[in-house]
Amino acid sequence: MRILKLEKLKNMKNILLKSFFLFVLFLMAESLSAKEFVGASKKAANKQTKATTDRCRRASSSAMLDINNVRTRINGTGNMWVEGSRAFYYIPASGTSTSLYCGALWVGGQDENDQLRVAALRFGSEGDDFWPGPLAVDGTASTNLEACNEWDKHFRITRAEVDAFRTAIAQGDIESIPDVIKNWPAEGKKANQSKYIAPFFDVDGDIRGVVLARREI
Repeated sequence: MRILKLEKLKNMKNILLKSFFLFVLFLMAESLSAKEFVGASKKAANKQTKATTDRCRRASSSAMLDINNVRTRINGTGNMWVEGSRAFYYIPASGTSTSLYCGALWVGGQDENDQLRVAALRFGSEGDDFWPGPLAVDGTASTNLEACNEWDKHFRITRAEVDAFRTAIAQGDIESIPDVIKNWPAEGKKANQSKYIAPFFDVDGDIRGVVLARREI
């Protein structure tokens, strides 16, 4: 009988401990529950948007990523997998089901004065944090309307195009350069832009932008 009583006490103790932990987890879940975003007022947001659009317009370019049985949309505004308010991430690529709605770039870091700087696009309703093209390297880290318009595009290239280009060059054909390679953004277009932008492989080591025929992407 004594053994049975000890077993009952042990079982009751285990039940109480489990109940306590479940209660604690419940409280944690309640405290960590998601809440609606509380952002700036519409008046402040509109003022910020106007100040931004005076310099650059919102990017309008987009590109389709269709590889590995996935078909999705990449936008120039910094977000992806969405077209307007419609989800655009199809798996399989030929299907009609979308597994994701929207994603965006979130980048943060400290500047030279140890001030936290964050660029984090949500759905675009609170303004834009990303703009097309490179920033100026003259110490201002700025851009302007001309640069944004010039770089509001996607540069898409495939391995098959690179292989065809290499074969043509090996055969001495330096005239038939595909537009995607001829227009590849390897270097900045302005004096205040970074010399090197998109990655490339310089075969002859001269690192001259005019020798496009001797580059392999």
